[in-house]
Amino acid sequence: MTVKIPLSRDNVTKAIAEIRRYRNQLLPNKINAVLRQILIRGVEIVREEITSLGAVDKGELLNSVQYKIDKNRGYITVGTDHCAFVEFGTGTKGENSPYPAVLPDGVSWSYNTGPTVTEVNGVKGWWFNGWFCTGMPSRPYMYNSAQRLKSEIPQILEDMK
Repeated sequence: MTVKIPLSRDNVTKAIAEIRRYRNQLLPNKINAVLRQILIRGVEIVREEITSLGAVDKGELLNSVQYKIDKNRGYITVGTDHCAFVEFGTGTKGENSPYPAVLPDGVSWSYNTGPTVTEVNGVKGWWFNGWFCTGMPSRPYMYNSAQRLKSEIPQILEDMK
């Protein structure tokens, strides 16, 4: 925002009032509009990553991706019980192909632990619906999405000028 005014007490007072109006009304609306565009693109990217990593199965994970805005903060969420298992991986397969980054704050993760883990013919795993499972590799759809979205934000901002 550029403000050009001829110098006088009345003009300065009017300019101050206009700047306050911009700060109090227009700026929050602009921030929410920008945030909404970033989040909409973020949801698209998360869905693309879930699909490209083959984590679709019955579609619960894919269909649970959404965004919300709360007090000028945006969140992209997934709402399934198994979303973390897909992101971080499980069992021996997850241990051999783990999450590719430092775990997010507040997250701890371990492989091949828990009361149901057993060993069959030297392989760690667990029984699930009559099948012996050795887990799944990490498919970091949220991590990948965050990296992609970070790189796209400058263009989103440019497009909104």
